[in-house]
Amino acid sequence: MIERKTSIEQYLSKKGFIDRATIGPIEDKYGPSVKEEFDAIVVSPETVNTAKEINKKRKRLKKKPLKIVQIPFVLAEDNVPISSSRIKKREINEHGNILKRD
Repeated sequence: MIERKTSIEQYLSKKGFIDRATIGPIEDKYGPSVKEEFDAIVVSPETVNTAKEINKKRKRLKKKPLKIVQIPFVLAEDNVPISSSRIKKREINEHGNILKRD
């Protein structure tokens, strides 16, 4: 997890966004996004509905809705999305190259 956080911080720093970003663990499907002050949330196609739920909860709390930024999946060589769980299982590497052959 530390390696992943470091990688994200390096990317954001290179793009000039590190001072505007908050990075932390998510303990449940909403994380701190319902109650804390944020401007936007970046989601995948898989989690866009959760972001919509978050905005409904924020509205009930009279909080400003988050801008929802949906990014597409990045596909591995096998046309299945790259994910941290697939990388941990050593099915693929972080670039989407297949490591396990059936």
